[in-house]
Amino acid sequence: MRRFTFIGVALAGMMAAATAMAGNEVARYQPGQDYKVIDKPVKRSASEPIRVREFFLYSCPHCFKFEPTLEKWIQTLGDDVVFDRSPVLFGSGAKTYARIYYTERQLGVLDQLHRKIFDAIHKQHRSLQSRGTIRAFFKQHGVSGKRFKKAYDSQSVKQNVTQAEKRMRRFGVRAVPSLEVAGRYWVSGRAAGSNERMLKVAKYLIAKTRRARQSSESE
Repeated sequence: MRRFTFIGVALAGMMAAATAMAGNEVARYQPGQDYKVIDKPVKRSASEPIRVREFFLYSCPHCFKFEPTLEKWIQTLGDDVVFDRSPVLFGSGAKTYARIYYTERQLGVLDQLHRKIFDAIHKQHRSLQSRGTIRAFFKQHGVSGKRFKKAYDSQSVKQNVTQAEKRMRRFGVRAVPSLEVAGRYWVSGRAAGSNERMLKVAKYLIAKTRRARQSSESE
């Protein structure tokens, strides 16, 4: 009898500890404090992957320093998570950097050039603002001038830049780097306390989204 009593007490203790941990997690990450809940979230089906999107700016030194940490963090995301980026349009020159980003995507060289553009701006102090310098950079990395011009001037790239600006406004992006999670939440390093803590908050929001989806499926 004593053995069963001990087991019952142990199980009760474990359940209490689990409840306390859940409570601490909720207390640690508060909406309106550590992250923002979007007023008009993007509607997505529960069958779609959970989308996580970084808002960034090539000329931002914090985004540059954050990139290696972010790349490692992306590798820890589950198979049900899709990661993407969206350039912001803060200040002069930002629209050109956004256009560079979508030109990379259009040409299929994003993985090859994304970090190199950060390095060119922040390590080599190159100004990638004029068409000539941007074209030279792409040529230096194997993209012909003709291919560059076709992509850079394409309607698709222009539309993507316009959509990026609308997305930035929809999520009320005020700082970079920052993250959108599931079209419903926005978190920044400034709000979370640091960029590293921002990633922890984002992981919590991904898990929160999973739980909500599983709950709706079981109903």
